[in-house]
Amino acid sequence: MGVKKGDVVIAYCPSDYHQAFAYLAMAAIGGVYTGCLEDSELEKVAKATNAKYLIACKENLNVASQVYRSNKNIKKLLVTDCTEVESDIVSIAKLLSEKPNFNGKEFKNALESIDNDDLLQIVFTSGTSGKVKAVPLSHRNVCADVGTTFPEFNLIAEDDTVLCYLPLFHTAGSGILCLTAFAGATIALAVDDSSKALYRFCETYKVTSAYFVPVIVADFNEMYTEENKICLKTVMSTGDSLPVNVACEFISKYKPYYFSQLYGSSEAGTITLNPEYKGTSDVKSVGIPTLEGQIKIVDIKTKSKLGANQTGEICIKTPQVFKSYLNDDLLTKERFDEDGFFRTGDAGYYDEDGNVYFVARYSSLLKYDGWFISPMELETILQTHEAVKEAAVIGTDAGILGQKPRGFVLLKDEYRDRLNENEILEYFNSHVAHYKQLRGGIVIVDSFPRTSIGKIDRKSLINY
Repeated sequence: MGVKKGDVVIAYCPSDYHQAFAYLAMAAIGGVYTGCLEDSELEKVAKATNAKYLIACKENLNVASQVYRSNKNIKKLLVTDCTEVESDIVSIAKLLSEKPNFNGKEFKNALESIDNDDLLQIVFTSGTSGKVKAVPLSHRNVCADVGTTFPEFNLIAEDDTVLCYLPLFHTAGSGILCLTAFAGATIALAVDDSSKALYRFCETYKVTSAYFVPVIVADFNEMYTEENKICLKTVMSTGDSLPVNVACEFISKYKPYYFSQLYGSSEAGTITLNPEYKGTSDVKSVGIPTLEGQIKIVDIKTKSKLGANQTGEICIKTPQVFKSYLNDDLLTKERFDEDGFFRTGDAGYYDEDGNVYFVARYSSLLKYDGWFISPMELETILQTHEAVKEAAVIGTDAGILGQKPRGFVLLKDEYRDRLNENEILEYFNSHVAHYKQLRGGIVIVDSFPRTSIGKIDRKSLINY
């Protein structure tokens, strides 16, 4: 195809084996991998990265063709799953069928000498700030993210089958792919990321290790039966905070030998995780720093370092932390302190044993009548109600008083149409201090808007 070292390739298709092969090929020949899922984002990604190649599927071909033909920088458009295409589009399926004797020598000739600081991937993330940021990750960053978890954590073995349903162009998905390859294990790529489909997928392919977002953990709890055939050995919850009661219910039903919350970010990969020896004993903390990782907690105003059990901003320095945002030197300068620590923008603390606890995104904290309120704390309390499967809290305008909290809840199937908002509101307000009450009310939703990796898209809840 003519991909050269440093060329950016966009994947605009489901995270199936085509994407997995494309990612690993870029790693081998020095290309740079990126991607997106939304039609509206493709043009922006292509321009921001100066992409040279675009990979699409039949379903996305119309939009991909428009971007390809309007962007002179893109040399080729490749389609993964159809053979009947226009003359200026390359069919990967047709190409492989016409050249079945592709051999190892040809592949070896395509390999490039890779430096640790060469780019491997560009991840686009908006976090909770709303501003889309492009995060370039080098081979050093990605290899460090994989390597730093092995000596002490060692959670995936050669005989494991690891589930991956997260986008491979996101650090979570590509991290699972690389970690599985490094361990010599089997990766099971699920394109359908609905909870019911993933449940069947885990049964069919005998998945033993999985990284779940919290809603999948909650859904699996609901779908459990005495005839359960799922045999998960290791489970990591990632992407958002997981209520302790939901974690404990999952452990009680599925009995994995290891269960942990994982704390990380697009800019830094895996930051903390519980070591293997803890098994299922710690579901409250997000674990300890990975190998060679340094964490400090600083006062958000004075920037002075804080001690154990003091909440402040989590700052990190690890080999997997990126160097700079793409084309944004000002933001890069803001996010690194004078000692080279990356400022996560997250509030948290550590205890006397070095276990780290995530509290909230600073940008998501609410201020009402002079009081600071953590939405995550309120969400956790909402989810202690037996009928609530998932919850989210945002701030609504309260004039000079600041922001009053409003709750959104998704009920468990057996409680739908049986409860109203006032019953849940009464329960919640009886469990919190007066200033934490949901003065913005409660809304029962049929589903939550979500990001590409399954997080609740809280910014979109403003329109509900």
